Amino acid sequence: MNRCIFETYVEKELAPTLDKGDVVILDNLAAHKSKAAEKAIKAIDALWQEIGHICDLFDRAECQNYFTAAGYGFS
Repeated sequence: MNRCIFETYVEKELAPTLDKGDVVILDNLAAHKSKAAEKAIKAIDALWQEIGHICDLFDRAECQNYFTAAGYGFS
């Protein structure tokens, strides 16, 4: 395996399957020493952190209005 193949695997296959708190262990293979792969793995955690900030954009009344208008009960 070379670095290009490893980076593609991480970006397209591994990273999208990771959940927050998952641990990725790499050995000493030269291909594993990739900044692009490291960035792809760390980006998953950053994505979840940013998604969490979306909740801060809306107050309770705005959420209640949305759910009420959609026909859902909200308390």
